[in-house]
Amino acid sequence: MAMTHEAKTHAAPFAGSTLTGTQPRRCCSAIAAAAANIALPGCQSKCGELDIPYPFGISAGCYRPGFKVTCNRKPGVGVAQKLTLGDAAGPAVLEISVPNSTVRIRSVTWFFAAGNTSMRRLAVVPSAGAGEPHQYVLSPKRNSLVHVGCGFRASSWTAHGARAFSNCSSSCHKDDRRVPAQRCSGTGCCEARLPSGGLNGSFRTRLEWGTAERRVASPWIATDSASLFAAERVWWRDGTNSYTVKMSLLAFGKAGAVVVPAVLDWAFDKSSTCAEAAPRPDIGCPSKHSECVDSDGGARGYVCKCGNGYQGNPYVRD
Repeated sequence: MAMTHEAKTHAAPFAGSTLTGTQPRRCCSAIAAAAANIALPGCQSKCGELDIPYPFGISAGCYRPGFKVTCNRKPGVGVAQKLTLGDAAGPAVLEISVPNSTVRIRSVTWFFAAGNTSMRRLAVVPSAGAGEPHQYVLSPKRNSLVHVGCGFRASSWTAHGARAFSNCSSSCHKDDRRVPAQRCSGTGCCEARLPSGGLNGSFRTRLEWGTAERRVASPWIATDSASLFAAERVWWRDGTNSYTVKMSLLAFGKAGAVVVPAVLDWAFDKSSTCAEAAPRPDIGCPSKHSECVDSDGGARGYVCKCGNGYQGNPYVRD
């Protein structure tokens, strides 16, 4: 873990630092050693261009229980490697952030046929393997639920909740000649917040359809279906991103090649605080410059952070 002259845990990544001037000073003797010190010794630290910092890892002994990822090596020259959460069937990983305790994944889009009012259970977080702790929560601070389509009211519940945590409506009119430029105003699209604790595992959704607006004679609507996906809020706020996705879904009934990101929060031991975990030998903050912090994200439990003035991976020994 590296020491900085400013007491910030989000200083520039160590891979580009030097040992001169006012740049961060490091505990490691060589920059190359510091740059590689994101994984456990002897463990793979990259899949293609993506870093794999511990507690994540690919091989047995290289990851903490619940943090396994898979590097899918596709045959063929020039074919990019794909990192997935859990096994090869898990969601594609776009980025792992140790300082933020998050994983950006490729979001899934679910489709609802017009007029179908049945309750559907939707899995948003990969299931934990046998004996594996469930570490991930769809982040309530970083994501929104986006509904695209015409003439429906959507309601969503947690897996076991009796009260809906979100309701939103979307309508379209024959006088509308083009896709609205704004994000989700209720015309062709509506946006809902997640419950304060995020979504762990799955949630339930049901659509109620209006009779007059299931399909309207508008040049930019070519499908009767509605769609739903979780989207990283910052990414969705970009007008180009939201317009492209809405246009693809409304005009073609599919998201096309657009990669919509969603963000998962993660933490250790959802039943423990730092105080409760401190006596255990496997608390997981081995660096002498790391500290345990109770998670303030959607995932319950605790995480490790670099102490003031240090940067690096607090989950790896110095």
